[in-house]
Amino acid sequence: MSVDYAFDLVVGSSPLHIACFMGRINIVRCLIDCNANINLTKEDGTTPLFYACEVGHSDIVHLVLQKGADSQICRIYEKSPLDIATDNGHASI
Repeated sequence: MSVDYAFDLVVGSSPLHIACFMGRINIVRCLIDCNANINLTKEDGTTPLFYACEVGHSDIVHLVLQKGADSQICRIYEKSPLDIATDNGHASI
């Protein structure tokens, strides 16, 4: 992971965004149980679900969807979480 990419990930991200990206399902569960906003969007429209889809963490994708993540929220470029998963080789999600 490049430094620039890591910086882009962190800027504007909630702990839930980062846990979803990093694949930390126990932390994701804990944050959701503590009422973290599952649909919180970054400036570009990225939600925690987007990060789980982007890197292929299917267990986290299923968990956040089960807990009420909105799969219809799109990024500023009109990309849905499914589009992001497919673009990154994770269409099975």
